[in-house]
Amino acid sequence: MGALILIVVGIALTAYQEDSDQGSNFKKGMIYLLISSLGFVAYASFPTAFHLGGWDMVFPQSVAIFITMLILCSFEHDSQLFAAKTWQNMATGVCFAIANLGIIFSNEINGVAVGYTISQLNVVISTLGGLWILHEAKTPKEVRFIITGVILVVAGGIMIGITK
Repeated sequence: MGALILIVVGIALTAYQEDSDQGSNFKKGMIYLLISSLGFVAYASFPTAFHLGGWDMVFPQSVAIFITMLILCSFEHDSQLFAAKTWQNMATGVCFAIANLGIIFSNEINGVAVGYTISQLNVVISTLGGLWILHEAKTPKEVRFIITGVILVVAGGIMIGITK
């Protein structure tokens, strides 16, 4: 439980922004966050709950993701479903597919509690990549929060790993 708390607090610290303007989109964003969080819980737990292997889930999850993408794109006013940027972003989709296979098989081998939690340590790579590779502008105070958050996330990940 302590490891999970460290990870959650660490991720919250990595997202800290000084003088952030939450504006009118905050409520909408929190609703989307709740819906997506429920989806991720189901996504990670469903195979284990029904005693399904990794290969049993690859095709159904792929179809579900594809259908969901089509539904979401149908609500866009200026849908650019087949624009050049869409095809360029498919490289990201391929990377996600490879990572998804890793998560599915990690959950099968390690259990959802350990496998999925450790897979979420990608926040360390994406956060530091944003700072060092993408050169995101951060204030010194934000950088301190981010580094502290990354340390907490890694510490929590190590604690989760030790439990296995």
